[in-house]
Amino acid sequence: MGILWSSLTLVFEWGGSFAIGRPVHEILVGWNIFRGYMWPYVLLAYLLSNLIVGVTLHPRRKTIQKAAVTAGH
Repeated sequence: MGILWSSLTLVFEWGGSFAIGRPVHEILVGWNIFRGYMWPYVLLAYLLSNLIVGVTLHPRRKTIQKAAVTAGH
């Protein structure tokens, strides 16, 4: 889900910007973390949020599933 959400966000961001005629250099200004823009971090949070929440809420789930599969064979 994180990959899908991030991809759709990028399509909307770039597609919408091109649709209204914004040049690429104006779009890239918002991606410059060295000038204080946070947009890349927002996208990174979208990408990793499902993984972070899954590991936080179910830290042993993967281990339990592996043990069940191994015990079944």
